[in-house]
Amino acid sequence: MNMSFFIIISLLFNSIISINEVMSNVRGAESGILGPGDRNECVELYNCSNDTVFTNNLNIGNEDGMDRILPFIDSLNLFNGITDVNYILPGQFAVILDPEYIIEAAQYYMPYCFDTNAVILTISTTTFTDNGLSMGDNLFLTDSLGNILSTFGTPELDDAFPYDAGDGISLERINPQSIDSKSNWAACADIQGHTLGYKNSVFNDRAIINCVYLKKDTLFIEFSYIPPAGDSICIETQNSSDMIYIYSDTSFMINEPIVNVIIEEKAFSALKSSADVFNNIILNEFYVKGSECEWIEIHNRFNCDFYGCLCIADDDSIIINECHICRDSFIIICDDIYYLQYDFPYIKSDEFLYKSNISLPDRVDTFYLYCNNECTDSIIRGYEDYGDYSIERINGVFSYDAYAWDICISEYRGTPMKVNSLSLSENDDYRCILSHQIWYSAIPFVTLSIESICEINSVNIYIYSETGSEAYSMRDMKISESEDIILKWQYFGLNKGMYIMLVEIINNMGKNIQKIPFYIR
Repeated sequence: MNMSFFIIISLLFNSIISINEVMSNVRGAESGILGPGDRNECVELYNCSNDTVFTNNLNIGNEDGMDRILPFIDSLNLFNGITDVNYILPGQFAVILDPEYIIEAAQYYMPYCFDTNAVILTISTTTFTDNGLSMGDNLFLTDSLGNILSTFGTPELDDAFPYDAGDGISLERINPQSIDSKSNWAACADIQGHTLGYKNSVFNDRAIINCVYLKKDTLFIEFSYIPPAGDSICIETQNSSDMIYIYSDTSFMINEPIVNVIIEEKAFSALKSSADVFNNIILNEFYVKGSECEWIEIHNRFNCDFYGCLCIADDDSIIINECHICRDSFIIICDDIYYLQYDFPYIKSDEFLYKSNISLPDRVDTFYLYCNNECTDSIIRGYEDYGDYSIERINGVFSYDAYAWDICISEYRGTPMKVNSLSLSENDDYRCILSHQIWYSAIPFVTLSIESICEINSVNIYIYSETGSEAYSMRDMKISESEDIILKWQYFGLNKGMYIMLVEIINNMGKNIQKIPFYIR
């Protein structure tokens, strides 16, 4: 199949000002007469814009407390850097110090040496947040209206970040203009343990892909970086490859289906045809029981944004034109947005809610999902007497098998715009997956698969009922880095209902706990 793709490359400047480095685990004891305590905690900002940023309207902190950012008045000429100012010039670094930083002490007294061009600032109280920065604290930088300008620690995600980089070692943002994600932060590699007031030791000035999405026959690739970059990307097709240099907004025509978009030898997308994108647009959850509000959740599992036309087809088709689904996110199609937000008040924004006169088919009927006229998913309704609960895809697995779906086990009766209650648990270091999350008489055995990037000493497995009481346990099991544990669950003596399996993985570094919900019916 011969197709023409038009490629648009955009250079984005996402941030005006960024939280660029955080020192929360200062060198020395946290308490005691000689300990520096929170006195040496500090935060570095970087002005990414081409304009001067005035700091008199900026605040920093988190849910425990916010502080106003103030000029540091240096009447004793203690600093090499620039003091007594309330602005940060384009491309300039600024270090926010605890006001007690200059209090003399026997140990670790004013341990940092700043660049002469760095701005020195302070805060309106004696500590960051309420009680100083812990190694797990996130931070927000806001303006006077409360608008968030930058964050540290991906506050909306439970991703084991931030973490302890080591005694006296800061966490540095790899690229100040890229998003606040765990992958864009690293422990300082400088021998001093920090680079406060000057360029980060882990800084990468090469282009970083901010977003890739396909809209009709145009592939959009958006980059954010610190100029000048002079980077290039490779566009691979089935029969050739083309190198495109990123100096300014660029357009480029390719007449073959795209295979890969590559930068620094990393493939950011695999678009063998438009169907490769569409096959990752799937039905993820639906609710048909209530009379007030029926709804369908659609998940974009691809690493590109989706722009296009959606159609839910049965006897009465539901068509949504010019739909936008961000990469790895959800949209909801519902007949009454008010009732949906009433039942699930955490859904604050209407941005990804699409209103339609939805009427899902009766039981044992099939409905289909079409993306730009291509069928990407379908589900056969076949559930009875499930109460007032939604039907969820188990663990986001794409399969036409009826076993890929089951009844939501969330106490809220559904999980629209959130990860399904039937999703399993994993993190960067460990992966724990149950072969079945709904257990019943036809499934006498389930498999708990554990994978680890490091050696495991032992594993403890605890099962708790929904009331929090321990219902069963298996302790001190010796396993390797990757192992499948067969569970004969019918021997556990569990009644019908919802349970939590707590898997405690123990190695030389300590314990890692994974929680997996399951249901017996």
